[in-house]
Amino acid sequence: MTSRLPSPIDAHSHQEGRLHWVDTAKAATILLVVLYHVSGTGITMLFPGTTSFAMTVWNELSRMLLPVRMPLFFLAAGMLASKAIHRPWRTSWRSRFADILWPYILWSVVFALVAGVAYRPTDPWGYTEFSLGTVLQGGTAYWFLPVLVVFFATAKLLRGHPQLTTLVALLLLVVQPAVARQIPEFVPDALATNIGRLVTFALWYFVGCYASTYVRRLAATGTRALMVGAVVIYGGMAYLVYVRGTELPVLTVATVTGLMAAITLSVWASRFAPVRAASRYLSARTLPIYLVHPVLLSVLGGIAIFLGGGRSPIPQDVVLLNVAAVPLMVVVTTAGSLAAYDLAIGSRFRWLFQPPRRVADADARVGR
Repeated sequence: MTSRLPSPIDAHSHQEGRLHWVDTAKAATILLVVLYHVSGTGITMLFPGTTSFAMTVWNELSRMLLPVRMPLFFLAAGMLASKAIHRPWRTSWRSRFADILWPYILWSVVFALVAGVAYRPTDPWGYTEFSLGTVLQGGTAYWFLPVLVVFFATAKLLRGHPQLTTLVALLLLVVQPAVARQIPEFVPDALATNIGRLVTFALWYFVGCYASTYVRRLAATGTRALMVGAVVIYGGMAYLVYVRGTELPVLTVATVTGLMAAITLSVWASRFAPVRAASRYLSARTLPIYLVHPVLLSVLGGIAIFLGGGRSPIPQDVVLLNVAAVPLMVVVTTAGSLAAYDLAIGSRFRWLFQPPRRVADADARVGR
């Protein structure tokens, strides 16, 4: 008997009247996170020296989703925490703290030990020391997890003041660009970056947590015209900022528009049974995908650097291979992450994804 791992934005229950679109949004977001890493650092490691236009397009498309990718993740996380913040602390400790912080610490160490060869081949141990040194500052590869814990604890502590908390988060987001330039003068770089992330994404978590009713209402009443309009407007703003380099102070507006597009697209896509099934499967496994894929990319990148001699294994003029390379690597790393999780969770290595106390409790229940 095995126990399913809760997702970092775990799907407690929307079982009754299940919000299928939230599953779809979560599944899409974790795949976009993998795409972001593959099309960014992954390309430089796996396909060194590439000048492929196709790979550049994948990278640009992924960058254009920056204003919406993580806000959508945090919005969904907040929605799925909206009931949990009203429960006693003792009932939240395991699912909202231990189940997140244990794999964060463990996999941060694993990543630090293997990533140096790929990220800094001339000084791998130096990168390992650097990466280990950032763990107590919120980390680098897995920063989402401690930020999620901070958001939940804050939302729970301030649940009696939802409007004020959300307003403060909005004000912090507005002043974030100015504050971000000052923070590195007072704290280490990794901590400064993660403080910036706290300020950038807090609003969307609190909106999901405190205003989930309104988000659900938007999802329930959104029209196809709203979906198309939001997609077109967001695409236009993202093109101007990320492709044309236009200096427009519209990123927060772009995030709002992008979230409307993402929600309505998720509602539309979740009408199809195969999409619902795939989304439910992936959304229940966002944490192992998030944890394992950077390690897989680092291992594959280290091998490519060692064997490749500084050249891409794919000839630049083979257009089809260059177009397919990035999505293929997304599939490979996602499937590898799921396979690693399934193997571990069904064996004595469940502690790679679950706190040892939870593993011991589960074993005791089944008489192992």
